[in-house]
Amino acid sequence: VLALAFVAGPSLGMLLYSASALSLWVLCGLLGIIAASVVTLEPRPRQIRSNPAGAAAQAPQATSGAGSVLTFSAVKEGKWRKKLQD
Repeated sequence: VLALAFVAGPSLGMLLYSASALSLWVLCGLLGIIAASVVTLEPRPRQIRSNPAGAAAQAPQATSGAGSVLTFSAVKEGKWRKKLQD
């Protein structure tokens, strides 16, 4: 998209300037205002879902060498060492 702007932008700008210099600068001003508003707007906060697959889905499990089952949340929270020692 950026390459297309570099190719088409100068010729379209000269075409608009040849028609009316005022319209070129008004368009540049409007595009500048739009760009400034896009940059300054804060993004909407995203909702974080703990389990996007739904409540019925089970957490993935990993097994240790001793054969005990470790849940993903236990591994994530660092509780897997305690489970291995039990």
